[in-house]
Amino acid sequence: MNQNQPQQNKQKLEQFAVREGFPVEKAEQFLVFFQGNDTPFVTTAGLDWLMEQKFDKGYTVRAIPPTLDELAALQAMYPTPCTIMRGEVWPNGYERPFVDYGTTSDINLRGFVKYNAYGIEMACRRATNRAKRLASGCGLTSADEIDKAQAEERAAPPGQTNQSHRPSGKDDAFKVFLDVCGKAKKLVGDEVYYQILGGEGFEKSNQVPPGDTDVQGRILATLREAFKEAQKGKGELPFDGVDKGNPTKGPVDKIKPTTRARLLLAIKTAQMDENTACVWISEHVRQPIASKIEEAVDGCTDAQARDMITELGKDIREEESLPNE
Repeated sequence: MNQNQPQQNKQKLEQFAVREGFPVEKAEQFLVFFQGNDTPFVTTAGLDWLMEQKFDKGYTVRAIPPTLDELAALQAMYPTPCTIMRGEVWPNGYERPFVDYGTTSDINLRGFVKYNAYGIEMACRRATNRAKRLASGCGLTSADEIDKAQAEERAAPPGQTNQSHRPSGKDDAFKVFLDVCGKAKKLVGDEVYYQILGGEGFEKSNQVPPGDTDVQGRILATLREAFKEAQKGKGELPFDGVDKGNPTKGPVDKIKPTTRARLLLAIKTAQMDENTACVWISEHVRQPIASKIEEAVDGCTDAQARDMITELGKDIREEESLPNE
C-alpha cells in the first residue's frame, strides 16, 4: 500500500466535499472511496445533511412497493429475479414527491449484506437514497447503491482479492485489533461499522493485513469518532474502554441506526399518525409518552424496537410493505 495514499484520499475527499457543498471537516463522514474508484460515493449521512440544508426538517421519506405497472416495466429491464422498491421524498408544500427506485438481486448484492437475508431492506435503502439524490441535487452515487464485493473484485489485480487472515501465536496485536473491532461493531452499529471498513477497502476486519498497523490505527480512530458522533458528547464513552481491550460499558443495547430506520418505516407503512405512534410505543416499552415520534423511538432498546417491527409486520406483510425479520 502506498504510504501517501490515505493523505491523498483525504485531500480528494475534501476537494469533492467543496464541489458538492459539504463542509470540509465532514468530508470523511459524508464521502467514501472504494478501491479502484477515482470518484467517491456519498454516504446516507451525507445525503441527510444535504436534505436538511435544502428543506430543513420539512420533508418526509418513505419506501413502498411500486405500482403494478411500474413493477412490470422495471422487471422487464432486469433479466434476473430481483426485489424492487419505490423511494419517495415529499417536501412540505410540494404537490408531487421526488421518486426513484431501488433494486436488489443475487447478482448486485453479494457483499457482507446478502440478498437472501436483506434483499428488501437494501432495496428500500437504495430507493430512498436515490430519491434523496434527486431531491437534493446530489451528483454522486450513494455508497449503498453498489455491491461492495463486486467493486472490490473489479478493483483487484488479476488473481488478487482481499484475503482473510487468521492470527497466529505471533499475532497478539492483531488479535487485539480483531477483538476491538468486534466490540466496536456493537457500539456503532453494522451500517457505520462496515462503511468505515469499506472506506479503507475492506469488507471484514480480518482482511486487514496483520502487520499494517497504520490502517488498523486509522480504522480504530474512525470508529471512535463515529461513536462519539452518535452519542453527541453525552454520557459515558465506553469506546475508550474498548480501545484498551477492557470490558465495555454503556448502552450497548441502544437502538441501532438501521433498526431505528426500519421501525420508523414500519410505523409509516402502518399509517399511524404521530400521536398514535407515540402512545403505542409508550405502551410497549413502558416509558412516558413522548411528544415526538423520533424521541419515542430513541427511547427504545434495540431488542424492543425489533419486537415492535415484528408485531407491525404481522399485519403489513400481507401487503408486502415490510420485510420479514
